[in-house]
Amino acid sequence: MTNIAPQQPLFLYYAPGATHAPHHPTPEWVGKFKGKFDYGWNAYREYTFNRQKQLGTIPKNAKLTPWPDFLPKWDSLTPVQKKVYAKQMEVYAAFLSETDYEVSRVIQAFKDNNRYDNTLILYPSTATTVRALKARSPARQMNLSLRRA
Repeated sequence: MTNIAPQQPLFLYYAPGATHAPHHPTPEWVGKFKGKFDYGWNAYREYTFNRQKQLGTIPKNAKLTPWPDFLPKWDSLTPVQKKVYAKQMEVYAAFLSETDYEVSRVIQAFKDNNRYDNTLILYPSTATTVRALKARSPARQMNLSLRRA
């Protein structure tokens, strides 16, 4: 970052791949999330929504959108499905958190080298369409996985 023309602008394209599958965080990161999703995605969705209200991220009068009919509710799943999905959520959260940590190290390097104030950072996210959600819904994935077994 500082060896080649430190006075010139720098272009860095850093694409960590998160959170696209396969998710491969280190075991240490997965361990940080062990058990955090055992109560299911419906409860976690409500918790997150209420936490966002508390933090002022969304308006206090915001309404939680209705649950999509094509996605199963947590209580309708078998114990095996719950265990598999809870683990998938732990791994996903770990991968995202580990990626955020690594991105913060890149940003810190810019700060440490006095290049941060003259840097534009674009951090795109993936938008998922309803069609894609339907195609990759947990219920569909579980059914496909069970058929292959």
